[in-house]
Amino acid sequence: MWLPIHPVLRFSHPGGPDGIEEGIIATKRTQKPPKPASKIETHLGYFKVSFYQDRRAPILPATYPPNKAKWVMPGEKVTVEGIVIEAGFLYVGSLLRGRSYYENDGCLVNPSLPIKADPTGVQASLGYFVDRLYEHTCPERRWAFLQWNAGGRKDPDVQNDSLAIFLAGLERRLMIDRLYGEVSTVERYALLDELVRLMSLYQSHSHFVECAAELLVIDWLLAGGDLSTCSVYDKLENFQIGAREFQIQLAFTISKRMPLRGETMLRWLAVENPHWLKGPVVRCPVAFRKLFTQRFDATFGQGLVVKPCRTPLVIELEPMNDAVDVLSLEHHPPLPDPSELRQPWVQVYPIFESCLKDLDAYSRYLGREGAKGFSLFGLSYLPPELTAEFKQGREVLVRLQQWFQSKETYQMIRLDDLYREFGEVVFEKVLKQRLIRLAHLCDLLGYGIAPDPRFPVFAPFTQDQFLLFEGGFGADFEPSRDFEGMVPFVRMAAMLCRPDQDLANVIAGPVVQALREHQTLSDVEKRGLTAYFLWCFQAEQKTRGLRVSLKNIALEEKHQFGRKLLVYAHLGRGMSAKKMKLLERFYGFLGLKKDQVIADLHDLTSAGEPMLVANAGAATGYAIPRPVDETPGAKRIHLDPALVRAHREETEQVQWVLSDLFGDDTTEEKTKPMRPEPSPNTLAAQEFANTLDAIYRPLLHRLVTQASWPSGDFEAHAKSHGLMRNGAVEMINEWSFATLDAPLLEDHGDTLTVDQDLLEELRHGAS
Repeated sequence: MWLPIHPVLRFSHPGGPDGIEEGIIATKRTQKPPKPASKIETHLGYFKVSFYQDRRAPILPATYPPNKAKWVMPGEKVTVEGIVIEAGFLYVGSLLRGRSYYENDGCLVNPSLPIKADPTGVQASLGYFVDRLYEHTCPERRWAFLQWNAGGRKDPDVQNDSLAIFLAGLERRLMIDRLYGEVSTVERYALLDELVRLMSLYQSHSHFVECAAELLVIDWLLAGGDLSTCSVYDKLENFQIGAREFQIQLAFTISKRMPLRGETMLRWLAVENPHWLKGPVVRCPVAFRKLFTQRFDATFGQGLVVKPCRTPLVIELEPMNDAVDVLSLEHHPPLPDPSELRQPWVQVYPIFESCLKDLDAYSRYLGREGAKGFSLFGLSYLPPELTAEFKQGREVLVRLQQWFQSKETYQMIRLDDLYREFGEVVFEKVLKQRLIRLAHLCDLLGYGIAPDPRFPVFAPFTQDQFLLFEGGFGADFEPSRDFEGMVPFVRMAAMLCRPDQDLANVIAGPVVQALREHQTLSDVEKRGLTAYFLWCFQAEQKTRGLRVSLKNIALEEKHQFGRKLLVYAHLGRGMSAKKMKLLERFYGFLGLKKDQVIADLHDLTSAGEPMLVANAGAATGYAIPRPVDETPGAKRIHLDPALVRAHREETEQVQWVLSDLFGDDTTEEKTKPMRPEPSPNTLAAQEFANTLDAIYRPLLHRLVTQASWPSGDFEAHAKSHGLMRNGAVEMINEWSFATLDAPLLEDHGDTLTVDQDLLEELRHGAS
């Protein structure tokens, strides 16, 4: 007959306590301790028990004196050398036999032993404190233990041996006294609550936490192996606590070929691979857990079925109290050992790594002083899947959507106004990474911003305001080739129309209508280009980057762009000297000769027929010049052919003067020697690395000269500067996060890449 009791409830010596001194405890023990069971029955099956032999067990005398100790409950006052203790959960007395006949149990508080009130005499404790007994420790440590109990066991600077003595008492109460029926269910729950509280309070004492977790395993098995029998396990939020119980349940689940869900896999990972628990897993555990389970369920559906291994699961337990033997448990029939399985991690690790990467910026943001996880900035750091998963996050999104709805369609918005509306810190300069995260938030609400910094085609972006429009680009938008070609054309058209900005309705209407009627652009692209044109029309623009963005456009398409720009130049008040200068510059960017402006203008006016700007419709349609019968009596623009020819000849004669005035890049290249310019990457390192520690600056100056580095070359450069590879990458990326909210270096193992977009932003003065 197998006794459903825990085998650890066996005394290490033969015989045992045969009575209690009357007056200390009301009940007497007249029965002998039961023989140890070789099996324990739980709802998971039977466990086979094996004991380690103790070769140190002494030979006991024939007679065994009774114990003279009392178990003190909370609320009972105990005074030891003038120190009053009301927290309870202590053995107090003069005799409480443990493993050896010649020594008391290590948890016994003997009032007859001396104590000394000397805080300076309490030295640092060792990591392993199994032999730290109340009876053998120094008087200063006894005083520290009593003071800790008198203060309610809350002092964060408690010594390790004080935790060891108290834990040994809980083990004796839950494992030995419980066998004799002296521990009620209410007291058991109170003991477990106190144990969990101490585990949470003293997490930095790793040895204490491990031994306390072993005690929870013993209590769990004694309760039948069912977590539902004790609500205390619901309070164990730390992955490391309750690892043994989880290991047994996991082995049982794997043996039955039952699917494992995301929560189970994450708990398994924490138990078997604690070195993976870093960064976002520690800084934002709730967000990481939600993101991991979402992606795991999306990948594996109902769960992952793991093939069991043949290695049996054997659990070894070593209680703190010496009155109990070390034992091992093996399930019958054998359960697979989860620690021997590797294939599940090959499948799950990519999901885990993606969660680490996507939450890295959010966890770093939380590490800053004064950071709020659910502020507008905090939400912008979260992955899109998690933004609406939290109540506080949903409230911020609703407030942001209401603020957007209060604005007009295609309205310019200053970032300062948005920051102040939500009580955020107003920054002096706009960072590209902050705008990218703001664009992600807008996607969730069905809005977009122009220009959108997520797409390089809109570079450069140096304004502190953006244009808000409904619909947006969407999270999955990929710009087409036609879209990328139209972006620089829209910029040039807006710059030509900007001198007559007071006639916005007359000027912007034809351009917007032409964009909406484009044959090859999608609706999303038309909507985005319209918003971008209106932003360029209202914000002051420069020509930086236009030449580069036009280099991949076909020559015939460039000619068409030039003719369309001539048409848009006539809008508003017609052609002017400023518009003529802009046209000549734009023709140079298009790879066309400046003389071609006069030729195209002559062809346009000599055709004798109006040129259509946009199809007629309910909105506005314009032809330049306007038909005679369309607006009778209206003022018309006339171009005298003779005057045009004279202007052309004059332009040819003073071309070198105009080129010098208007910045003709082509003419300057022919007439003036080229001045060597420093590399943009070198400028970035020289101007903006000053805030980096001086020891890392030479290495940074070297790294930014290339987009990528082989691992060997990078390690050689780091070594030449007296730096370690991982440490250098970490410190440079920390500096990059502080300035640009993004890592500058990406270590792929065999190669190291430098983010060129961040360097470009540095070159243009972002900080």
